[in-house]
Amino acid sequence: MAVSKKKKKGSKKKKVMITENKLSEVIMEFVAPLTEGINNIVATKRIIEFGIIIWNTSFLPIEERQEQKNSIMENLRVKEDGKDDDGFFNEIYNFLIFRKDTLFKNDKRFIINYKINDRENNSHLTVGYHLVN
Repeated sequence: MAVSKKKKKGSKKKKVMITENKLSEVIMEFVAPLTEGINNIVATKRIIEFGIIIWNTSFLPIEERQEQKNSIMENLRVKEDGKDDDGFFNEIYNFLIFRKDTLFKNDKRFIINYKINDRENNSHLTVGYHLVN
């Protein structure tokens, strides 16, 4: 949300970005449906990392998303009992893209770096970002 602040007489208005929530908290909320009930820190970290990738992918034009999705799926391909789990990852990808495009559509922060630290029974996320126009 942009807010105009007035300086003293004769000065120009300055626009200041005020963010209601820390991006780390927003990302944890973004992936929350996938992390509920998971007590494995390694699995939780992977879900958070996947969520960050999808978060950033959502800023691409829709026509470029499919190419990026294919690349992500290729890098995350998991083989179990000789079967591809592409359908599983495809479903999660589509679910997260839908969440970003609907519930978080006004959040224009592109993640440029992040760190996930283990804290007792959960993970703590620190995020650096850049605003996207």
